[in-house]
Amino acid sequence: MVRSIAAVIIGYLVMVVPIVAVFSFYARKYGSKPGRAFMLIVQVVGFFAAIVGGITVAMIAQDAVLKHAAALVGLSAAMWLVTPSEDEPLWVRVFNLLVMIGGVFLGASLVA
Repeated sequence: MVRSIAAVIIGYLVMVVPIVAVFSFYARKYGSKPGRAFMLIVQVVGFFAAIVGGITVAMIAQDAVLKHAAALVGLSAAMWLVTPSEDEPLWVRVFNLLVMIGGVFLGASLVA
């Protein structure tokens, strides 16, 4: 049980830290209003971060890999719902969520 909870939390952190770092770098350098090119960069970074998050959750959990990946997706979706975003259109937020779901399951399936 502790391993499962730790797997999901660590997988989430592994996934979120690079994305937050990219946003922080952009905000410091260019201001708070992201442009289209930045949105594309975030999608690519988010997809690869989600893959690494899926790999991480699978490697730590060691069993029921896809169930743990689903738990990571659930936690991420819950955080997505409660995190407000004034700078992103809704379609970008929804696309981010779909990219994250696909990346996590792809990463976890690479380990399974």
